[in-house]
Amino acid sequence: MCDGARSVCNAHFEWLYDSALKHSKYKIWLWRMITYTLSILGFRESFEYKWNISVNLNGGIRNNIPNDNAVEIQVNNIKRELNTQGANKSYESAKQICMTTQVIHAIKQNLMRTSRTAKSKSTRPEADKSGDIMKMVEFLRQNGAIKMCAGIVFKILENL
Repeated sequence: MCDGARSVCNAHFEWLYDSALKHSKYKIWLWRMITYTLSILGFRESFEYKWNISVNLNGGIRNNIPNDNAVEIQVNNIKRELNTQGANKSYESAKQICMTTQVIHAIKQNLMRTSRTAKSKSTRPEADKSGDIMKMVEFLRQNGAIKMCAGIVFKILENL
């Protein structure tokens, strides 16, 4: 998500979608983004613009997230820390939290990475839904809601 070329390609489709829904605010922002990358900015500036709309918090391939999502994560971390202070909240404590949350998060990640705790390998078993689906289709068929025709389920419109 949010690699440079894909984000511009998605912007084209989102621009068309927002045009159809008449979302002028998003449509204008997307139009500006497309025109910046295609015509207004030079090649180098266009490349930087495309790649600076996202951030990679954890490193690695395919871990990019949009900047606004990163801001929301940061705001939630700050709010969570402020809620632990109860009646002792102040401007100074909020300022200190804002300046230290990223450092504390980096320390936590480093400790988790270097500790010898084993990650759980257990996964939830996949549920087999085919039996449930067949029971529902059979029930609907018996009550006249659908009919089978050459193995394809069709809805009967008069029962809607």
